[in-house]
Amino acid sequence: MPFAIPRIWREPPNHLTDCYFCMVDVSHYRKSKDKKSIVYPSITSSIAPVPHCEDLPIPKPLMLESLSSASASEEGKDADFDEASTSKEPHFPNQQEMDDLIRSMGLTKEDAEFLTSRLKEWHLLDPTCKVTKYIKRHLSFARFFTVSQPHSLCYCSDIFGLFNEIGIDYDPSGWRLFIDSSVKSLKAVLLHNGNEFPPIPVGHSVHMKEEYENVKTLLDMIK
Repeated sequence: MPFAIPRIWREPPNHLTDCYFCMVDVSHYRKSKDKKSIVYPSITSSIAPVPHCEDLPIPKPLMLESLSSASASEEGKDADFDEASTSKEPHFPNQQEMDDLIRSMGLTKEDAEFLTSRLKEWHLLDPTCKVTKYIKRHLSFARFFTVSQPHSLCYCSDIFGLFNEIGIDYDPSGWRLFIDSSVKSLKAVLLHNGNEFPPIPVGHSVHMKEEYENVKTLLDMIK
């Protein structure tokens, strides 16, 4: 910029002696060369810009090394700076950290098993981590489901037990049953009325169609 301090604007106290736009009359200047003769006042509501001088020289860009040293010195003066966070030692996640990572990434059972197995193979996990935990993590919920014949319908036979295992207080008035199907499959999920909780699958079949008898059978089984 050609000046060190830009023009400072303030609210004018009056429009007669302290208003930049009222005091500068540009109606008499028709040609572009006449604009150079316009006198721009420096008043309280519009302080003129200050050009560069010895006291206000043109700033020079800092070199990358200077920026690095400056940031390092500032970090050294920070009372809340944790030196352990800059450690370059490798970190091996434990079982709880892996569970949090998989939950945050929204991985399926197969993806979680693959990720944990690969990290275990590369020796990047804590020795206490087990791949088998993700292989069998569905077993804690499988006991609440039943498979009926001849349509191989898998349905939840204990809604209250399933919700207790998940850690959600089940209130029947706060959930609604949603049934969807195609020409080859039928599925049912519980949807929360306030959308505060994710959908809970309670029924599925790959051999049943959306017919009245099938829907009635599914509703009778889900209790």
